[in-house]
Amino acid sequence: MSLPQYDYVIIGAGPAGMAAAVEARQHGLNVLVLDEQPAVGGQIYRNIEDLERQRRDEFEKLGADYQEAFELAQRFRASGAEYRPGRSIWQIDPDLTLYHIGQDGGPSETCHAQRILIATGSAPASLPGLQIDEKTIVSSTGALALNKVPEKLAVIGAGYIGLELGTVWARLGAEVQVIEYLDRILPGMDAEVAQKFQAILEKQGLSFQLSTAVQSASHKGKGVELELAPAAGGKTEKRSFDVALVAVGRKPHTQGLGLEGLGVDLSERGQIEVDEDFETSVPGIFAIGDVIAGPMLAHKGSEEGVMVAELIAGQSGHINYDSIPWVIYTHPEIAAVGKTEQELKAEGVDYKAGSFPFAAIGRALASG
Repeated sequence: MSLPQYDYVIIGAGPAGMAAAVEARQHGLNVLVLDEQPAVGGQIYRNIEDLERQRRDEFEKLGADYQEAFELAQRFRASGAEYRPGRSIWQIDPDLTLYHIGQDGGPSETCHAQRILIATGSAPASLPGLQIDEKTIVSSTGALALNKVPEKLAVIGAGYIGLELGTVWARLGAEVQVIEYLDRILPGMDAEVAQKFQAILEKQGLSFQLSTAVQSASHKGKGVELELAPAAGGKTEKRSFDVALVAVGRKPHTQGLGLEGLGVDLSERGQIEVDEDFETSVPGIFAIGDVIAGPMLAHKGSEEGVMVAELIAGQSGHINYDSIPWVIYTHPEIAAVGKTEQELKAEGVDYKAGSFPFAAIGRALASG
């Protein structure tokens, strides 16, 4: 019996995989999309579902910023791409035959692809000595599913995820302390913006302990106890919290694909190595989004998905990564595009710096 044949099999139905599928269908390719989840949308959709279970008045704005993801999901459903959910393990053979095995030992299915795209996204990272249980030591997923406001919340990591969630829970009434290993918040963001933003957050009630390492976390009563130490080394101290949110970044989600056995090259950080056309070291296998190098942004992965579909369809594609914006959905929001002043200095590029007070803009006046 001949195997089902597809021009393009995409593993992962998050924003990057959906964008790739929609673009490929517009070029007439026969597309199959596989994902563990019963519905498309990836982590963004699951976050929205969690948000909707919480207090809508506080989370309404944060959820509204994901409108683009909803629209992409609608276009995906209308594209005609075939979607098979609920498969937890995939195995890829060198001839691009895929075996996707049913959950809990269910029946397996097999198909053959002309090309395979890996767009499986990322998962929350942790630290040595911190065992996430999604109850008192939580990732971003668990932080969105808490059934009550913690009295004292520790946010480990002062990146955009930690600050977004920390400010939300602070508005709901939690006492929030942000613990960061570096000597500043928002690494990668312009230093002046980060400094001024920290002052704004402190006025909102958040406290910050910078240049501090979290050595371990242990359950204490119904809460959690953190052991802290200066990042440069020194005397440790212990602090107790109701909940600790681990927001130290994300890691590529590539487990269960058998990439090592195929000979797909991975970086030291576990990212899939690709060339300028997003093709891996194995011909016919491509990768985009959070599983490759670069910022882990949904719109970055979506652009890569469109480009690789165009290339597969015989067209040309290009992405200017310097034009990809960063947006942090705190209050106030922060947006940035292009290189920071610090990056230009490091590269020896001449530049001129200017600033304008947001408080003088009409929207700022109107919103108080």
